[in-house]
Amino acid sequence: MMDVFAVIQTTGGRTLEKAKEFLKNKKNRTAVAAAAAVILGIAMYFGLSRGGNNAQVLYKAEKKLPDKKSSEMVIGIQNYQGGLHPAFAEYSGEKALSELLFSPLIRINADGTTEYVLADSVDVSSDHKEYTVKLKSGLKYSDGSKLTADKVKKDLLLLGDGRSSFAYKDCFARLKGYDSGKLTQAEDLEGIRVEDDTTLIFKFTEADPANMYLFTGGIGEVSDRSKNKYLYTGAYRLKGQPANLPIELKANPEFYDGEAQQKKLTVKNINSNNIEEMLTKGRADIAQFQANKSLIASLKKSGVISLYYGSSDIQTVLDFHQGKKSAVNKKEVRQAVCYAFQKETFVKESAGDSASQSFSNFKEGSFLAGREKEAYPYSKEDAVKTLERAGYKKNKKGIFEKEGKELSLTLKADGILYADLFVKQFSKDMKAVGIKVQTTDTSEYDLYYHNTAVPGLTSVGGFLDERNFQDEKISAYESKLKKAGDLKEAGGICRELDEKIMEQALCMPVYAERKFTAVGNGSHNIKVTNVEQPFSELWK
Repeated sequence: MMDVFAVIQTTGGRTLEKAKEFLKNKKNRTAVAAAAAVILGIAMYFGLSRGGNNAQVLYKAEKKLPDKKSSEMVIGIQNYQGGLHPAFAEYSGEKALSELLFSPLIRINADGTTEYVLADSVDVSSDHKEYTVKLKSGLKYSDGSKLTADKVKKDLLLLGDGRSSFAYKDCFARLKGYDSGKLTQAEDLEGIRVEDDTTLIFKFTEADPANMYLFTGGIGEVSDRSKNKYLYTGAYRLKGQPANLPIELKANPEFYDGEAQQKKLTVKNINSNNIEEMLTKGRADIAQFQANKSLIASLKKSGVISLYYGSSDIQTVLDFHQGKKSAVNKKEVRQAVCYAFQKETFVKESAGDSASQSFSNFKEGSFLAGREKEAYPYSKEDAVKTLERAGYKKNKKGIFEKEGKELSLTLKADGILYADLFVKQFSKDMKAVGIKVQTTDTSEYDLYYHNTAVPGLTSVGGFLDERNFQDEKISAYESKLKKAGDLKEAGGICRELDEKIMEQALCMPVYAERKFTAVGNGSHNIKVTNVEQPFSELWK
């Protein structure tokens, strides 16, 4: 069993611990809203942040060219592979397009509030393991057939497919009766029960607000999976196969919220060769794309984009392994570790001032740190008091012990540029309060500091800068950084490297807030809107 403590940037939401406490005292939609606040970070993370080497830009043409027909709306997307169903949409452009075609039960907005889409209500049981979902009345697929609870279950099972998005599979893993050994889950899966035509009951094995992420998956019936044909529930429907671009989307007359105002959409491919021409000559009205620094510079020069912003993140995780024999199986020991580690010092000295907030929070069981004060700010005194309350006493060597056994933790650290420096800082801080730290390369450890591209919903982590060393002119800084003797030396190298990065044509990665501003001065007045839900205005 793996338990984790948050090492996370403060960007809003609630800790899992506080959310669970909140859920005990609230019911129905209020409880759902609380859970939504917890998983906001998860939804945001899995939405668009996988493209870590490029800036994510959403272009919107506010002013039409004189010769452009008002009824014509062209969307430009990048990296199109034909995976439009939410279970298989892999790239950001496909995900944005998928949202036009498949509506979810609920949607979690950027402020953490819940928007009921196909669902009319979601009620939470007192033990937080059972969710009752009521569908809106009169729902239909794009062909006019009724959308009933049994069909919703069948559609949701596709999200649990072994080839689908990691986030959905993680939710399915907590459903009762889930079989990890099967690629496709059985239609009689115990964790999803159909009560009547408009009611589904979801039973989970764990009380985790992140379970609600399952309800954000788009609903759509598979009419012919081999040909990638579906019945749609979104504002638009696709006629024919989505094999290659361009493709045409038409307004779905059966859309639950009324027919979309924009009746027809043409989706075209945008790539590094045609993007400038498509944007400057008005051949795309809305475009979502990833652009490296050189492309952005070119677009700025042509007047298409005059302002952009980007930064670089990787997900780092400190896991606490809770084996029966592990000392960190005791909550007091985990708390003491959190108090003892000088988190902000580590980040500020290793990554520079810009990253000073990135490693600021340690919170138990939370993917997203809340706006409230830190649960475990650095405090040597609190670390000592916590261990003393748990029955530990210092021996003559200054190490805490209990029943004659010294408090010794085994740390594993790998896969991250700063792993060695982390070990030095962490070991020093633990020793200062009376905790021994040993390192290991094996699977036998108490704590594991590592990086993960796609963290589990129960994992927590902090964002640290991961430099891109593909440019030969600055690749030498990688070896210099690895040889840094201490954090201050590493921080100096990083700051020098940052200056070089600004001079060279490295890729600009995803901005942490994931919202961009772009202003044009040519034939289009360009505005960048909500990156999480880029084309939502089309159906309003």
